Amino acid sequence: MARTLRVCLVSPAPIWVNPRLRKEADALHAAGYDVVVGYRLDGDASRDDAILATKPWSWYRLDVSRTRAPVRWLTSALRERLAGMLGLDAEAYCRGYSALLHWAIAQRADLYIAHTQPALAIAAEAAKATGARYAFDCEDLLAEETADGLRSAPRREMIRRLERRYLPGAAYVSATSQPMADFLVQQYALTRVHVWHNCFPRSELKGLTPPAARPSGEAIDLAWMGATIGHGRGLEDVFTVLPTLDPRVRLYLYGNLMDSHREWLSKLGERVIVRPLPPAAEVMPTLAQHHVGLTPDRADSLNLSLTICNKFFLYLQAGLALVATDLPGQMSVLGPHAEIGAAYHPGDTDALASILRSLTDRATLAARQSAAWELGCTTYAWDVEQALFLDAVRLATARAN
Repeated sequence: MARTLRVCLVSPAPIWVNPRLRKEADALHAAGYDVVVGYRLDGDASRDDAILATKPWSWYRLDVSRTRAPVRWLTSALRERLAGMLGLDAEAYCRGYSALLHWAIAQRADLYIAHTQPALAIAAEAAKATGARYAFDCEDLLAEETADGLRSAPRREMIRRLERRYLPGAAYVSATSQPMADFLVQQYALTRVHVWHNCFPRSELKGLTPPAARPSGEAIDLAWMGATIGHGRGLEDVFTVLPTLDPRVRLYLYGNLMDSHREWLSKLGERVIVRPLPPAAEVMPTLAQHHVGLTPDRADSLNLSLTICNKFFLYLQAGLALVATDLPGQMSVLGPHAEIGAAYHPGDTDALASILRSLTDRATLAARQSAAWELGCTTYAWDVEQALFLDAVRLATARAN
């Protein structure tokens, strides 16, 4: 009788910001694998606690918070800095590397899956130590992410060294879009990179009514959702256009508004409504109250150009019309499905204004919303795409039994 295979997923980020990891862990558990998730936390734990309380799989949290674990915070910070001085890339790039690696090895998993580059060396070295295999989910091209101002040239090269060292030996590599997958294949001479999009399970649509059956009002609501509301997110285009639109059009922003940006929004008055991010279980119902989802990402980062962010599929599956910038990643879905919305080039506010004015026509708006809802219930649902993920895991673990 075949034994139950064990899969260990590792992440350097909180659970609540990593829906891809959660979806993979859920799919593996439902498919009969023994699943364990290990991750690092250095901030508020309440969002993670609310999510983890509902999960059937095991998990481990390395708390490096300065307030909750001051000794671990200090020692891990010192080790990270020393590793950087000594040229030890893996430990210099992931605070708490040694502790997470020690934990991962102790899991004796058949497959280790790293989520994002800081966890790549942990998965690879744990697999080496236990005779297992490892895989890598490339959620972002972190060496190509410059918009946040944190990626100095030496840091980017450190990430690339880790990718060059470990990607070729992975059982599989996955990405968030076909353009991102093509980039990784070319950059690292990989045979293939799998693609499963950042879409969500149909269960998260439970209780939502189709757009055509939703109450209609006078207002036409635009929605944008992200962790931080501020400069560099493409919102400047929307703010430029908003005062020129029909007074019925309002903009809802969901996220953490930095104090330094409050004055930035004050000039737009009551047409902009700022709300905190809703709990994970309320994201879809919250978005479904609106009409148009905005993904106005700029083209100054290769990472943002090639990926498709989570909110794109949140809007799609909640039944919102899509308005996006014409970046390769977003166009890999929006291009073949122009019925769900429209795209404009970053900074082309005239084109954006024209698109948004067209959506003030109720018939046009309703058609876009219904098309998005249909596509999100069928093609771009995690229930469909998880089959690609599970097939990759089956192949990666085939020799384990």
